[in-house]
Amino acid sequence: MKKVISLMLAVLMSLSVSGAVFADAEVSENMKNAILLAKDKLGIDDKTYVMEDCSETENRGEKTYSITWKSRGEYDSGNISVEIDGDGLVWSYGEYYNRSSESKPLPACTWDEGKQAAQAFLEAMNPQVAKEAVFDDIIYSKYSGNFTVTYVRMHNGIKVNNTAAVTVNADTRKAVGLDSNWNKNATFEEGTPISLDQAKDVFKSDIAYDLYYYEKAPSYYADDAADNEICIIYMIKGENKYINAFTGNLETYGELAKNSGGGSSSRNEALKDEMSDSGDKPSLSEEEIAYIQEVEGLISKEEAEAKARAVSEFQLSSEMKLTAVSLTTSYRDEYIYRLSFHNGKENEDYKFASVTVDAKDGVVISFDSSPWSYRELTEEEKAEKPAIDKANALKFIQQYYPDLAGMVENTQNNEYTTYFARVHDGVAFSNNGFSFHYRDGKLASFDLSWSKLDIPSKSAAKPLDEAYGVILGEDKFTLSYIPTYNENQCEMKLAYRLDDVSVYSAVSLRPLNYRMEEKEDFEIAYTDITGHYAENAIRKLAEVELALGDPKENEFHPEETVKQEEFLTFVCKAFDRGTHDMYKNLVSSGILTKEEIAPEKDVTRMEAIRYIVKLFGMGEVAEKTGIFKDIYTDVSEADRGYAAIAAGYKIVNSEVTELYPENGLRRADAVMMMYNWLTK
Repeated sequence: MKKVISLMLAVLMSLSVSGAVFADAEVSENMKNAILLAKDKLGIDDKTYVMEDCSETENRGEKTYSITWKSRGEYDSGNISVEIDGDGLVWSYGEYYNRSSESKPLPACTWDEGKQAAQAFLEAMNPQVAKEAVFDDIIYSKYSGNFTVTYVRMHNGIKVNNTAAVTVNADTRKAVGLDSNWNKNATFEEGTPISLDQAKDVFKSDIAYDLYYYEKAPSYYADDAADNEICIIYMIKGENKYINAFTGNLETYGELAKNSGGGSSSRNEALKDEMSDSGDKPSLSEEEIAYIQEVEGLISKEEAEAKARAVSEFQLSSEMKLTAVSLTTSYRDEYIYRLSFHNGKENEDYKFASVTVDAKDGVVISFDSSPWSYRELTEEEKAEKPAIDKANALKFIQQYYPDLAGMVENTQNNEYTTYFARVHDGVAFSNNGFSFHYRDGKLASFDLSWSKLDIPSKSAAKPLDEAYGVILGEDKFTLSYIPTYNENQCEMKLAYRLDDVSVYSAVSLRPLNYRMEEKEDFEIAYTDITGHYAENAIRKLAEVELALGDPKENEFHPEETVKQEEFLTFVCKAFDRGTHDMYKNLVSSGILTKEEIAPEKDVTRMEAIRYIVKLFGMGEVAEKTGIFKDIYTDVSEADRGYAAIAAGYKIVNSEVTELYPENGLRRADAVMMMYNWLTK
């Protein structure tokens, strides 16, 4: 139960006055102590900040106090928030202030210094957390200029599902944030657990991964466009439940089931969402439609409407008028008609429906209607609904898609969704098939996803037993303590659980990202940079996932001349510019001309300088040669501005008189140029 008290600012200011009187003396005294503890611990200065709000909350089985301060400065939007308990332990903290919009690709301090600052702050703010916290990871955000250092809790050498994170400003090395999910007075379940191998056997039999086909579509928002293709993946079949460490039974542990990871239902829905037609291209005009119909041999709008109305389950009666038709292309680059219907009525009598039809063969692809009439079902109706919906969906498929009916199987069937997955050679698709939603016995929405691409042979997939060697690796399938709650008491249950519910390529057994592409393992292993003057720069840039060329190569070849495409890719990534259609974008933005495109050409030192200066947005200034002094004796007047800017930003040596502008740029120097630009 929460007990929240918000006090007027004038009253709060009187906390420092002896004998202040409050409506609830005990609460006010505790709150006053919490405020004073927080101010002392965090060094909050009354001249800089004024308290804005304070509330008392029941949290972690005890009272904590959430307090906020705002800056007194009229034009300063800075503020501080903190959660602290009566013992002075800080559980969360945030310092917010105006930040520069300029990104900082490299941290000003080292990663070790950021880690040390975080540890010192955690020990000072919450020694109880610091005592049990074990360092987990540190990442750097070039957008905020902050390190985030994460910790996990350990008890008797076993991981606890409690975490903490400290945010450190990389310029000042000052901690600006703390977030902890920590159960202060928890009790721990003890005993002798089943073995890891036994737990793995339970996982394989009762949860399991399985082989699936997946239709991969291009992303219009990613750096690199991917072609449509069908790939083979290993994906979890069931819900990722906990395995009781003593009985081997599957557990959800109450409320924790909501956060227990991707089950087949949630994961399949997410994968299907990626393949939705929400990314369709712009629709065509009437004149364009007529032209395309003639050229492509498409069905007419009238034929598309007839196809939609022929499906009785859509309930497109004569009162449902066709109000809009558009012809566009889907993510598969297939022409589709989108038809909109409504009954022309208002308020509770209003009805709307949308139908998508393949403009080539007239196949109905999707249906959606609103409003969804929905009433609360009885427990008996909830129990019966999945079987009724499944029977209705199967009948629908058999009636309208008889040629596909023998190629699907029911893989999801609950109160909300009925899904029939496409099956090829005994392997189900994760995102091809029929999806149905029924409300009050009526079809509310329907979707068909069916690729016409060639399907690879499942023989290319590695055996599942071999896949489990990766999926259930030592760092992924672990024994851990899971918080469970009984009123305000927290008991830690001992369980086995898969921590990383990734999707894997069935061919390479490497984890895949949301676009079904292999996740980058960005660790350089060059054998030819040790002791080289560019070694530090190469390694520092790799820390923020910037590399010249392929970081997985064994050799960097620091003395070789860099090629144009490789250098431009490198600097575009450094300036957060996409590399998809790179040359097209660079020409359209004036970085180089069509005639200058030469991917395999050696880049000269001056060309590299021009690229960097222009990509930074200073090309127009550099062209005003009259405002710059000559620094180098061997630079032409046309390049004077570029050279001066490069010298001013320390990317080239300004203490010499010759730049050697036409010399080829060595790979080591290419890295040094960008490193200097980003750090000096």
